[in-house]
Amino acid sequence: MHPSLRRSVDLNGDPGVAQLVVAVIFGILATVSVILRVVARHLSRVYLSLNDYMILIALGATSSMAIAIVISVVDGGAGLSKHQLSSSELRIYWKSMYACIITWPIAQSCTKISILLFYIHLFPTRIFRFAAYSLIVVVTTWMFQQVLASLLLCRPISYNWDASVNGTCGNVAANCLAGAAVNTLQPLHLFLFVIPPKKERRFTRD
Repeated sequence: MHPSLRRSVDLNGDPGVAQLVVAVIFGILATVSVILRVVARHLSRVYLSLNDYMILIALGATSSMAIAIVISVVDGGAGLSKHQLSSSELRIYWKSMYACIITWPIAQSCTKISILLFYIHLFPTRIFRFAAYSLIVVVTTWMFQQVLASLLLCRPISYNWDASVNGTCGNVAANCLAGAAVNTLQPLHLFLFVIPPKKERRFTRD
């Protein structure tokens, strides 16, 4: 067993172990669910649609994020005090977190776009399609903004995981707060348009 992992396991209730378990379990669940989705499509003799491809991209980003979290625990000592970590372990930890910062908005956005595309197929009303497509534009814009901000906010890029280099960063806290706020409000835009199509479908059946 790797020394960093052994130290985490030896500490009762260490959050590093919790991160490792959550990353592995949810990574497996996401992979199994997507595999079952693709198999169901194949058995039904239905070609994969755009919403399927988007969820495959989301799975790739989620798996990358899970791997980064595992590395942060195993090789970066996540969950331990920074005073217990060597400089190389700290660099590995921050590199792993930097990878998560980039892959997280991709996983989030592609999952939302996949759901929206499915909703468009399910509720083909004009007002709902307009709302869904407009939200796809917002989600896509948010994704690129978050990824570009992660790449450009700190210069050079290595300053994200190595504070010993000569570099500068923009307002990281403001970017995180604004990104989280927009990400939280995105589903509300669609929710306002979901209820009417549902009612319309029910009344049509009656």
